[in-house]
Amino acid sequence: MKRGVYILAMAAMAAGPAMAGPSPFAVGAANGSGQFRLPQEPIPNANAAGPSPAFKSLGTIPNAPTPPAMASTSYNAPPPPLPPSQINARPGSPVPPPLTPAQEKQVNTAAGRLPAMIPPANYSPPPSDAGDEGTPPHLTSKEAMSGTIPVESTEIRARPERTYTVTVSGLAPNVFVTPFANPRLITTQPDLIKTIPHGHDIIVALSPSASVGAYITGANPTDPVVAFAFVPKKIPPRNYRIVIPGFVDNRAPAAPNKGYGDKVVAVMRDAVLNEVPADWRESKRHIPAIPAPSYLSWSAKGKWIGNRWEILEYNLTNHLDKPVTLVENDFYRKGVVAVAMYPRRTLYTGSKTHLFIIENAPASRRGLGAIW
Repeated sequence: MKRGVYILAMAAMAAGPAMAGPSPFAVGAANGSGQFRLPQEPIPNANAAGPSPAFKSLGTIPNAPTPPAMASTSYNAPPPPLPPSQINARPGSPVPPPLTPAQEKQVNTAAGRLPAMIPPANYSPPPSDAGDEGTPPHLTSKEAMSGTIPVESTEIRARPERTYTVTVSGLAPNVFVTPFANPRLITTQPDLIKTIPHGHDIIVALSPSASVGAYITGANPTDPVVAFAFVPKKIPPRNYRIVIPGFVDNRAPAAPNKGYGDKVVAVMRDAVLNEVPADWRESKRHIPAIPAPSYLSWSAKGKWIGNRWEILEYNLTNHLDKPVTLVENDFYRKGVVAVAMYPRRTLYTGSKTHLFIIENAPASRRGLGAIW
């Protein structure tokens, strides 16, 4: 029996190189960790044993190639970028000063112009009158007020040789009552003003963008022409009445047998308001006496002569101790057409008034065009 145990011990010693190395269980027991794992160090003479017979037919794994030796080169890293506030302040790059107008012109002249773009095949050029060439300039409010007569009431007593500035609505149509039977408006800016004649009236609508100059007249070539500068504003529509002193349209409709009376009234009204027609002339010749009552004193003031009639103006004063009411028949004589008193026809003691007499003009003894 002892001999058999010895033989087994010798066999174990002979197998010692294959089982070399500490036992995992012995290592865990030796350090007291209680963790039994395989040894970390390689087994001595492990490569000397050769590959396993089971993998002999697969050959051996070749070693990794050794990389070639490379020469190392050192590079300096670029400096960090500067903040925006210090870019222009960096030395060596000063900010150039701005160019003067002469320098800009020189640069633009040297650079020339870019070539024009080739239009496409289906391009159609605009009409020749589509540009600003030939378009009259627009008036401003300040330009419209310069050298004109501003209208401050709804009644415009106009003269053909003057220009009147009228404030109108640029948001709604405005109405102008004219003395013409067929009024018309003439302007060179039809894109800024529209008109609609309506009997003696003419309705005017303007664009609020700019002032417009225009003329209002009648259809008769002999009708007077009045110049206006319309200034549009954002206000309600306005109504105006145009009165031309001494003008009565020959084609204006009138009641039967009243055309003559209307003309006399129109001329007398103009004389009372000191608005003598433009085709009348003032005469410096002797003003005749009037058949005034003895209790009135009179003095001649003026005389105007037209084509058919003449207007005589006198100053009257009452010298009685009681009021006096003047009657037109007291001043009648041959050739008198009409008589009017203004501003009053009832005179108290010491009060005065104006007397206007329209009478037929006497025939000229000096030929055609004589001045009275």
